[in-house]
Amino acid sequence: MLNRGRVKLNALSEADIADYATLCKDKNVNKYWGYDYSSDVLSPDDAYFIGEARREFLCGVSIPFAVRYDGKICGEAVIYAFDGRGGAEIAIRLFTEYQG
Repeated sequence: MLNRGRVKLNALSEADIADYATLCKDKNVNKYWGYDYSSDVLSPDDAYFIGEARREFLCGVSIPFAVRYDGKICGEAVIYAFDGRGGAEIAIRLFTEYQG
């Protein structure tokens, strides 16, 4: 039987700090993301990005999820833009090697 792997969404963890920062800093991955961190902070450390995701969650702005393939983080999914009527938007960004 061929194991094709499984995709799961779950919380970002401390173990994801370096990989998540790499995702957030990748200009090719983020060209359609709609936000450039460098307009707010010039030289963030890796923990900055996960800290911002957690801050937005605690403020009720967004719900971030790590996208994992076979247990390895391969991207992020974020639910945001809550409209107060049960609607929201979702954004997904994946490392280049997981796209397509």
